[in-house]
Amino acid sequence: MLHDISHSQVTDNVQVQNAITREVVKHFIGNPGAGDLVSAGALAENNYSITYWIDIVCPTQRHGLYVKVPKGDLRGLVPSILPIREVDQVMFKAEADSLRLLNEKWVTSDLHVYWITLCFALPEYNAIVTKRVFGAEAFSIFRYLDIRRRFGFQNDFRKLDSSMARLGAALGRFHQNSIVRKSEFLLRQELSKYEYYCDEIAKHTRGNLPKIVMKKLRSLEDVAIPCEIAPTLKGLDIRNVLMDENEDLYLLDPGKTKYTYREADLARFLMTYRILYWGSWLMLVFRQPSSMAEETFLRSYYFNSREYPKLLFKLVLLKEQLKHWHNAIDSLQRRPWPSLLKRLVKSVYVDLYFKRQILAQLRTLEQ
Repeated sequence: MLHDISHSQVTDNVQVQNAITREVVKHFIGNPGAGDLVSAGALAENNYSITYWIDIVCPTQRHGLYVKVPKGDLRGLVPSILPIREVDQVMFKAEADSLRLLNEKWVTSDLHVYWITLCFALPEYNAIVTKRVFGAEAFSIFRYLDIRRRFGFQNDFRKLDSSMARLGAALGRFHQNSIVRKSEFLLRQELSKYEYYCDEIAKHTRGNLPKIVMKKLRSLEDVAIPCEIAPTLKGLDIRNVLMDENEDLYLLDPGKTKYTYREADLARFLMTYRILYWGSWLMLVFRQPSSMAEETFLRSYYFNSREYPKLLFKLVLLKEQLKHWHNAIDSLQRRPWPSLLKRLVKSVYVDLYFKRQILAQLRTLEQ
């Protein structure tokens, strides 16, 4: 029996959801019999996808599934599965291709760190079907563990440290198994990316920090660092990690795969770790989580590597910090808040945090 789910401002979404569900059920069990039960959750929307779960219960089998429909930026739009835009198709193909690569190359069961498993894709609906994972957000768990660490609870710190070690080791193993070639990071060729973020930040921020950043980078523009090119994941983010009751870790939403220097993934993931307190008043007190767990992540990542290109990581992390600052300003400007409130939040919360981060990062370039 198929239950219709009444949700969404867009009536057609319900009909499309039911059509997707019928295709999923057909894929797994054919036509449902009298003893089969199919249920589907309400549609959930965020800025870049529409999702829901499906549960198929039969006398001899059960399937817990998750359906994701990637969408281009939905901010300011009424979320709708159809029509499928070109940008939606690009995101769908990129994520499905990434999951196929990960299902093949991510071999880390001994570390208990997994990516969600791709079941199949439905191009006609732009839908990706994966196995459903049950767990709590690692983001919230890590924040809780870090707070308790500050009050002397060493078992909680060890749990945080162990989790970060496993994540670092798993990512390192994936990259080691997937390196396509050796290359060279030429800062001169990357400067335009830094300059774009600095220019955008300078338009909305008082002070000369963007100019200081560019001055420092131009003093290093002849830097050339050996590196290794591997598949990196644009969606790698600590906010996309779940932890189950056995402390197994599951990564979600890999996004697009980009072949570039592998330190891009390290900077991407660790920047999201550093904003563990983002969006909470606790950030005014704690600022960022344990640097020891971050160092553990890096040591575990590079455990099987001959070298740790520290300067490359520092430069890539600086770019990621600038990108996050730019994105935070953009997101804040889109909020339907009074102008005075947005200026206040930007000044005492957003700008203050990123200025501290970037000034500290510039000092590491002197070491």
